[in-house]
Amino acid sequence: MDGELEEGLALLNSINDDITENPDYISFIGSFKEFIRQYHEGTGFINALADGNLDLEPPRQNYVISHYKQLQSNLKHLTWQTQQIAKGDYNQKVSYLGDFSIAFNQMIESLREKKRMEDQLRDLYASRDKLMSIISHDLKSPFNGILGLASLLLQDYDELSESERKEFIENIEISAQSAFKLLENLLEWSRIQTGKIQFAFEELSLGRIIYENFNLLKSTAEKKQIHLYNFTPPDCFIYADHNSMSTIIRNLLTNAIKFTVKGGKITIHSNQVDNLWEISISDTGTGITPENLVKLFKTGETVKTRGTENEKGTGLGLLLCKEFVEKNGGTIRVESTLGQGSKFIFTVPSK
Repeated sequence: MDGELEEGLALLNSINDDITENPDYISFIGSFKEFIRQYHEGTGFINALADGNLDLEPPRQNYVISHYKQLQSNLKHLTWQTQQIAKGDYNQKVSYLGDFSIAFNQMIESLREKKRMEDQLRDLYASRDKLMSIISHDLKSPFNGILGLASLLLQDYDELSESERKEFIENIEISAQSAFKLLENLLEWSRIQTGKIQFAFEELSLGRIIYENFNLLKSTAEKKQIHLYNFTPPDCFIYADHNSMSTIIRNLLTNAIKFTVKGGKITIHSNQVDNLWEISISDTGTGITPENLVKLFKTGETVKTRGTENEKGTGLGLLLCKEFVEKNGGTIRVESTLGQGSKFIFTVPSK
């Protein structure tokens, strides 16, 4: 109350015992009472905050607790942020509580890093399980077929007719091609996981890459009387890695041939959208069930559906496509209707 009264509360006359009150006495007493009231209200409010009651309505027109009102607001917001962190939102950041904010944000960063490591570990385990599944079963199966057919052919060669021998040899070739494609995808996929693939980005003619893969798969398509159509415009130039882009096209075409019935067709369209080319590979095949549709492109999810002529698959080719598309700066998705066919759509940057 410094400076409120210059001459004290009252003047005492020692002779006549008179008391002369200071004219500012009434004002001083009123101010003092108001201070005591605000202090009492403030004490109650601060004690409530200390007990964790953050929703208490602060007294109005009380300068004693003005700073504590901001503290209440900060604590309420911090409580909300803590609840969000508990739900897994590690993007929260505290900047209004001084040194405490630094410690709190360090804790959040630690939790974020822990979650990142857990996600990587989960993906690593899923990749390992996928790899072991392929090696232990899917890779062994075609070799068992090759060995069995070769053994029968060798034992019964003289008793078999020319057409039977030819059929055996054709089946051995089919199994060998299946094993080779699987091995090729497996090696490519494992090299991606270990970061050993080097990508060389350059301007490429998409039409030429499609033409090269049409030639590679021409005989496989002709065996099922499947027609291949490419409607990619001649001015379609992409900025990508040649080897990985060729692998994407080849895997998607192989997949389409596998699930297309005899006499069907596979069509490729390419459209430019802003600075991207959107490529779609459509087939008139069996389509994909809704249950399997959500499993595609996911490590650890197994989709094993045989082709229209009992061709086997592991789903590894689609995982490889997703990895390569993303490495080239694009995205991939699929649209499918059961019994009517599927359309795989991916994007790649233009030059």
